[in-house]
Amino acid sequence: MDYNSINNLLDKYWEGQTSLEEEQQLKNYFNQTEIAEEHLVYQGLFQEFDTNAQLELSDDFDKKLFQKIDAPTPVRRLSHWNPILKIAASVLIVISMFTYYYDGRNDFDDLKKREAIEAYEKTKAALLLVSGKMKKGTRQANEGIAKLRLPKTISK
Repeated sequence: MDYNSINNLLDKYWEGQTSLEEEQQLKNYFNQTEIAEEHLVYQGLFQEFDTNAQLELSDDFDKKLFQKIDAPTPVRRLSHWNPILKIAASVLIVISMFTYYYDGRNDFDDLKKREAIEAYEKTKAALLLVSGKMKKGTRQANEGIAKLRLPKTISK
């Protein structure tokens, strides 16, 4: 088989579009000794298909399978400590939850209070700065108005 027809068959195979005859052609190609280097990657796959196709199940396979399915699973005996350990674990989980909830809540409240105080201080500083600038501007404006000499009469 030529290189291009094998590539076309492989493309069809990966898309699930090959017929049984085309798949047989691919199997025959990969069982040869002369295979293109590009196709060597697929050789093991197609040879494994051939090997698995030759495998047959024994006559008593179904019987053995159903025996294993129907076989009762062994019951594991629990130790006498198991119920006590379960109760202890439950109590520990509940205590951990309450501890985390209350400790985390206090930390969160403290954080919110600190952030609020910090925001208040920054706002206060900004307003003091604006107030100082406004006072300075008002003072300069009053001084400028005082220096301004208005004519008593307006000449035409």
